[in-house]
This record gives sequence, C-alpha cells and structure tokens, in this order.
Amino acid sequence: NQLTKLSTSDNQTPFFTSEESHLLATLPPQNNIQQLSAEQKRAAFLSLTDILFTYAYDHRTTDGDPTVESSWTVMILSPSMAWLENYNPPYDTVADVVR
Repeated sequence: NQLTKLSTSDNQTPFFTSEESHLLATLPPQNNIQQLSAEQKRAAFLSLTDILFTYAYDHRTTDGDPTVESSWTVMILSPSMAWLENYNPPYDTVADVVR
C-alpha cells in the first residue's frame, strides 16, 4: 500500500497507521457539486469566472511569466476572493471585474 510508505523522518516510521490507511482507502468519493442548489451553482460558476478574468489579466500583464506578486494580484483584483463577493446576476461579474 502506497500510504504506508509515507514517512516523516529518516527512520522510516509510517506516516499513517494501518487502520488510518485502510480508512483512507475505503472513503467513498465525494461529489458535493450535486448537493448545491441551482442558485448556489450559478454563484460558484460566476465566482470562478471573476477569478479566471483576474488570472487572464495577470497572465497578460506578465507575458505569461508569473511573478512573485501574481497570486497577490489575482487575490486583490478578484472580488470573490478579496471581499467574498457573492454573485447573483451574471452582469455583476463583468461589472465588478471591469471596474
């Protein structure tokens, strides 16, 4: 089992116990997107849109070569990341990113 080969030091002590490894291996897959309402899915996709806009802006301004401040730029310019904006109508996304 690959999980038991993980170690925290040179003495090869397993990172997970055999019970923990078994528990991790038997966890069911999670698909939380299906549990969201239509309005929540829409808001999540609009938030992703504004993050993609800001990433595209950073990519364009740095000529595709990210700098040490690229993550800061995306975080500050993305309304959903900077102040946890929750979008309802789609035009809000465009309006907030263009500002």
